[in-house]
Amino acid sequence: MGGLTHPNDMNRAIESFKILHEHGEILLKKEIVAWAMANNWKEDDADQLGSLAQQIGEGKEAKFTGGPWWNENIYETWSRPRKV
Repeated sequence: MGGLTHPNDMNRAIESFKILHEHGEILLKKEIVAWAMANNWKEDDADQLGSLAQQIGEGKEAKFTGGPWWNENIYETWSRPRKV
């Protein structure tokens, strides 16, 4: 499970991290890798995801094709408190 092998998966990940970064979220590789590993990603795939997040979090360019991959208000959806 996990990984960014399909181009659409990579595009969604890039756009996700860009949206989070634009909203002031701090993207730490260590935290992203830990999240991915906790969600059953393989170690290499989790590391790739964490590296991508760190790159975008540092303001480096990462281009995606197609899209937009998320609805315009996706950040608001992500940041809503979850009901348990």
